[in-house]
Amino acid sequence: MAKKWYQAFNTKDTVMLQSLLDEHWQDLPADPKHPVGKKEVGTLLIHLTTVFPDFNCEIKDILQDGNKVIVRSVLSGEQHFPFMGFPSKGKSMSIQAVDIHEFKNGKITRTWHTEDWLTGLNQLGHMPIQP
Repeated sequence: MAKKWYQAFNTKDTVMLQSLLDEHWQDLPADPKHPVGKKEVGTLLIHLTTVFPDFNCEIKDILQDGNKVIVRSVLSGEQHFPFMGFPSKGKSMSIQAVDIHEFKNGKITRTWHTEDWLTGLNQLGHMPIQP
């Protein structure tokens, strides 16, 4: 079931993505200014795959512990539009992400996530890392 989350992003399928989520799904950590729930997750998917038209989530590892599934993936794509307030420089990124999906009654109830945006913004030319 967790694989379908990544398939939905790779195929830009908002209907599939929303069908995986419990009505009260929580995105953690939540952005206090722009919380994302089941209704808003489709907008997030559209935004991300518009900014990065070739956006891809490649699953590297899947581990399960009870009702939680941990996924290590690589997110990649070329930036075509502004992202996080940064204009596009036409560069690509490839970053690691780790998600923990909690399931109940066949639906994802919570997703904890962490992405390496420092590396991504550096690769996109927005935050050059100095030695």
